[in-house]
Amino acid sequence: MSGRAYIGSMDPRRARPVVALAIALAMASAACDGGQNSPSEAPVPAAPTPAGGAGDLTESLRLALGDFLTSSGGGFELSNAGLVDTVRILKLTVLDGRAYFLAAVGDAGAETRVFARADRSLGFWRVVEAQAPEDWSQVPEVGSNDFFFQEMGGERAAAGGFVDPTATRVDTVTASGTVLDEDVPRAGGAIVRVVPWGVLRIYRGEEVVGATPIIPEREQADQPPLDADSQAVADRFTTGMLRGPWHRAAPHVTSDSLPGLWLPQIQAILTSSESTLIGRTPSDASRYTYGLLSEFGRAILSVEMTKEASGWRVGSCFYRRLPPEDG
Repeated sequence: MSGRAYIGSMDPRRARPVVALAIALAMASAACDGGQNSPSEAPVPAAPTPAGGAGDLTESLRLALGDFLTSSGGGFELSNAGLVDTVRILKLTVLDGRAYFLAAVGDAGAETRVFARADRSLGFWRVVEAQAPEDWSQVPEVGSNDFFFQEMGGERAAAGGFVDPTATRVDTVTASGTVLDEDVPRAGGAIVRVVPWGVLRIYRGEEVVGATPIIPEREQADQPPLDADSQAVADRFTTGMLRGPWHRAAPHVTSDSLPGLWLPQIQAILTSSESTLIGRTPSDASRYTYGLLSEFGRAILSVEMTKEASGWRVGSCFYRRLPPEDG
């Protein structure tokens, strides 16, 4: 399973691990050591693990991320690079001995949100991976039902990200519908364990207001523009998902996908609300967005297209309930 898959209701091409240590940080590092060590030679320190409780773990991870960001091992380019001393841990969880956490770096008006993983060895926590997708400058708006997550961690993976702050729960389910993990968002931040081909769901109360499959990242060449053929495939996929059974949609997904593992869970959300199709439009260079209407209001199903040798196929999709038109 990829360690850098993007999950959510925003353009996945804009989600990227940040690169290149900021010049401001490099200059600050050089100034501090009197020019004795170049940034590329600077070690990545580890933060000690205090003997206390959750508050001490939070402080250890805050220090570890600060060390990671201010060293060459960080590989970060932050718009507020000089403010890495203002690291705030927003949400954290420990899974299989690894700490996954969301953090904000910088002053309140110019924060960069980061999802990071730290491993513990010999009594120390060391950040080994961190990502700051460019779309994470703001938490989704209240009432929008929007969400965006980033996955990391390889075979023992977790997804961290942000949801509409009014969402009450995030969970992940397996192909059988068994709940794998769940989390209560804090200030919009949530972290859950994920497995390939599972489904991540966002709730308000007992209603699912957002959902997307966990699709392993695939190597992908530049895609051609959407055309009439891609539209026809997307239309057939969407019709199959709305009218069921899910097998009708399965032939239209990518050849390396395992539709029997995730299509039933997405379709269950669509059919439980008896959604009907009310329109379609390209939402960006790689997706079609379908407008849906049900007794619960309006929603969208966004379908991501991929061109294979055999033709256009659906690579992924996401569902999101829209806010009321008057709200």
